[in-house]
Amino acid sequence: MPNEQETYEEAAGAATFAGGVIGAVAGLGAEAVALPVEAAAAVGAGIGMGIEYLTDGAVSGAISDGLSWAVGDEESLKAANDFDDGNYVGGIEHMASGIGNHIADGAGEVWDDVTGVASDVYDTVGDAASDAYDAVGDAAGDVYDAASDVVDFLNPFD
Repeated sequence: MPNEQETYEEAAGAATFAGGVIGAVAGLGAEAVALPVEAAAAVGAGIGMGIEYLTDGAVSGAISDGLSWAVGDEESLKAANDFDDGNYVGGIEHMASGIGNHIADGAGEVWDDVTGVASDVYDTVGDAASDAYDAVGDAAGDVYDAASDVVDFLNPFD
């Protein structure tokens, strides 16, 4: 588990930066926004670390496993390397690319499943129609043969 002080410092630094940006965009002093945002980050980091300790890492492990599954091994590694190097934009690009590939692969699998089911339905309906056609044809042939037998019986001079 990460060192609590390092986690707090990272969260506080990010929050201070975000607060400064928000303050600058809103036309407020950076300090007016940074302090409440930093306080909120400290509370959030404290809650996160508390949950992490209470669950013995299960929450972060599940999140990590879920992200790894969604992003894929190769893009996860590239993203992790970029994040470690401080290239957050590159890391996010790798994550987005991995998720996009995962979605595309899933869509392809769904398409294959749907077309497989449609093909099976088509085959089943075609087989049923062919069987019905054969049954009607056989019944019509039987009726014709029976009618011919009656005509032959009634007309012995044929």
